Amino acid sequence: MRSGLVDQAEYTAVQPIRVTKGTPLAQASEKYFADLEARGVDAKSIRSYRTGVDPFVQTCKKACIEDVIKQDMIDFMGWLREQPLRKRRNSNPERTYSNKVGYVAIFLRA
Repeated sequence: MRSGLVDQAEYTAVQPIRVTKGTPLAQASEKYFADLEARGVDAKSIRSYRTGVDPFVQTCKKACIEDVIKQDMIDFMGWLREQPLRKRRNSNPERTYSNKVGYVAIFLRA
């Protein structure tokens, strides 16, 4: 009985993400922002890009940037829609989502 429970607990436990040979997502993000600074991109623009890229890096289930696929972007879009947005007078939530997804797409292409 006990061994059955232990086996079931091990089976249902969250398995750690297997690290493959590639660039870790967080490291790729920091290099991307360092490259933006080196190119002379305005600090306000970099802060805007971080509003999309940083949450993606935190919520993505992949360990390496080379492993990210289209489904990861779709999952991120779903996660964004679940998050509450600040209420502003002239805001457009659809545009906010689109901008953040665009920032992540540009990061992944770079």
